[in-house]
Amino acid sequence: MKKILLASISLILSGFLYSQSLQMIYSGHPISNDDTIFSAVMDTNGFASEIIDIKNLSSNTINVKVEKFVCNAVPGSDNFFCWTQCYPSTTYIAPDSVNFVPEFIFTGFSSDYTPLGHSGVTLMRYKFFDIANLMDTISVFVQFNAVVNMSVAENSVNKASFSNSYPNPANSYTKFNYNLPSTTNSAKFVLRNLLGATVKEYQINDLQGTVNVGTNDLKSGVYFYSFIVDDKIISTKKLVVNH
Repeated sequence: MKKILLASISLILSGFLYSQSLQMIYSGHPISNDDTIFSAVMDTNGFASEIIDIKNLSSNTINVKVEKFVCNAVPGSDNFFCWTQCYPSTTYIAPDSVNFVPEFIFTGFSSDYTPLGHSGVTLMRYKFFDIANLMDTISVFVQFNAVVNMSVAENSVNKASFSNSYPNPANSYTKFNYNLPSTTNSAKFVLRNLLGATVKEYQINDLQGTVNVGTNDLKSGVYFYSFIVDDKIISTKKLVVNH
């Protein structure tokens, strides 16, 4: 009887120690372990970013890292992720851990993809884990599908076009070149932080040119910039500020 009781206690403790402490939140809703997020990239020269928040459900403080797995990658494309900072595609495990107090929600993770002109499907898997308890993990798949929009390609002369911002990461400034169709009524550049708040906004008055964006007054971190032409978002891309 004593052995059975001890075995039962051991199983209960084991279940407690290896219970899942982390939860993933996507677009404001919890998602399950090993769920797949589908991301369409409608321009093979574009950029896609999927933001996933991570929450500590436990009553303990834990230190968390993320590991990247490339399940399938389109040759010539590029993928990377941001954790405490944005890492190059050659980084598979985040060098830095994040301290998660109980109920803490970390909003600094994103899975990022650039087709670099190549169409096809790239599938990534990201595993979040407590570095003190490697059994306490949760993971998500992110599938990027880059397609060539023939109607856009055939009518590119009539479409707005914007270069990637450079330098990126930015220290004191970044800039981009643009071309707008002659039928444009209004255009602007909007820069937002990870919470979606607008931190900078510039009206674009000429049909072509270069816009310089000062970043000295911005905190180091991840931002997203959008080009809005005639009240329609033409493109949204990521900007990293690193002082």
